[in-house]
This record gives sequence, C-alpha cells and structure tokens, in this order.
Amino acid sequence: MAFDPTIDRYPNVYDALAVIQDGDILPNEPVERVEMTCLANGEITYRYWTVGAEEPEGGVLRAP
Repeated sequence: MAFDPTIDRYPNVYDALAVIQDGDILPNEPVERVEMTCLANGEITYRYWTVGAEEPEGGVLRAP
C-alpha cells in the first residue's frame, strides 16, 4: 500500500491545539485573533494578533 499524506499525516485538531497550548507559543495576554493551519505533511502553521496589532506573529511547528 502506498503512503497517502492526505490521510496519514494530517494532525488531529485536538492534538494540534494541545501542541500550541502546551508549547508556550501564544502570549499570556489578550489576543484578537488566532489562526492555525494543519498541513498534509504533519506540520502546523499558526498566526496570532495581539490586541491592536497591525501585523501577526506566528510560526511553523514541524511534524514529530
């Protein structure tokens, strides 16, 4: 059977949220918006806007 990245590598949404929450990634202050994208290769991209920020901060969490 061939490897299918669209089935085998997408992270579970609850696992992805736990990684972001447990990883001390988000600031401990109010935020206006948070975006998270789970990619087929297992990576997670995220961005967040603190209150009043014009530009987001964020990054990429590599697949384990």
